[in-house]
Amino acid sequence: MKLVGEGADDAGGVFDDTITELCLELTNGTVPFLIPTPNSTNDVGYNRDRFLLNPDLTGTDDLSAFKFIGEVQPNLNCNKAQQVLDIA
Repeated sequence: MKLVGEGADDAGGVFDDTITELCLELTNGTVPFLIPTPNSTNDVGYNRDRFLLNPDLTGTDDLSAFKFIGEVQPNLNCNKAQQVLDIA
């Protein structure tokens, strides 16, 4: 990842902040790619803290975004990131 115009030397902090912001935007509704599980919406059962890929998004750009999310997800786990995407 190249942060153009950020003026920061990255020793892990800038990258971690960027990934944290990405995960927050994906899970707080800023972007529509992930939606809460039905159990979360209804506040019952398991996996209330998880998200699903939004099945309403089927365009080419949407599928590219889903691919990107799939590429980011394993790196979060490998790098012991502070933020994790809990996808059911």
